[in-house]
Parts: sequence; structure tokens; C-alpha cells
Amino acid sequence: MDVGALFGVTLAHRGCQVDLVGFASGHFTHRLTPGGSVLRDIEAFCARIGEVGHGTETVAALRAAYRGHDRVVIVSDMQAFADLSGGRSVPVSEAVPARVPMFGVNTPGYAAASIDTGQPNRYEIGGFSDKLFTMIGLLSRDGGRDGRAVWPWEAPSAAA
Repeated sequence: MDVGALFGVTLAHRGCQVDLVGFASGHFTHRLTPGGSVLRDIEAFCARIGEVGHGTETVAALRAAYRGHDRVVIVSDMQAFADLSGGRSVPVSEAVPARVPMFGVNTPGYAAASIDTGQPNRYEIGGFSDKLFTMIGLLSRDGGRDGRAVWPWEAPSAAA
């Protein structure tokens, strides 16, 4: 949770219009202190651990919090309970529109995870590093090609 809070709060502080949402068996929106300290906001976020349970209901949190964002970043162990809303199990990858890039930061680096990276615009980064912002930037660059990441060494014609 501390790693998730560190990355989530830092990302929210760096972003223009970022909604920081904590989730477990429920979810909450965490407001940052305008012009405040990243460290104090991390402490405040961590103080809310247990406020909404201790599960991993990722799909329910995404459905409740998604409001047309241009991307979604999930920082978690990427294990998720099935969401049976509407009578069928909805995978995490389908919780937001397919055109919206979804980045999963798999903090412990578990092998089996909840995002289907075989789908366009679905990415998972295993582990935690100071290069996370760089990785998300690389994967987001120019919107990719047909939802596929374009790596710096690829010529534009090779990726088309």
C-alpha cells in the first residue's frame, strides 16, 4: 500500500487533472492539499488504509470513479475479485472503454494479473522503480499505433 500511495500521490501531484482513488472492498476519492507536500499527502492517504475494507474490487472502483479520463493508472498487487454486476463477470480490462489506455503497476510483480495485456491500450508494468513515469510516457507517446506501444528504436513506418 505504501508503494501504491507513493506512486499514486506523486502522479496526482505531477498531473493536471488527476483523480486519486483508493480502493479495496469499496473506494474513496482522496483530495490532495493544493500546493501541499507530497510526503504529507502520502501520509494522509496511508492513514485511510482499511477505511473501505481490505479486498481488491478493482472493477467496481473503476466503474464508480471513471469519468471520461484520458488514461487510467492502477497501482496494486493486480489481484482482483470478480465483479458480477449485470449478471456476468467483467474483467478489469473491460471496466473502461477500450480506447482509453489502462496502465497496471503490479507492485509485487506477481505473474498472474488482472489486466489482459493482449488487448490494445492495456499495459502492465511489473514491480516498482523510479522509471515508472518514463515507462508510462513511452507507452503513451503519440497514442501508440493502433493501441500498441511504439518503442524509441522503432521507425514510424515499422510500427504502422
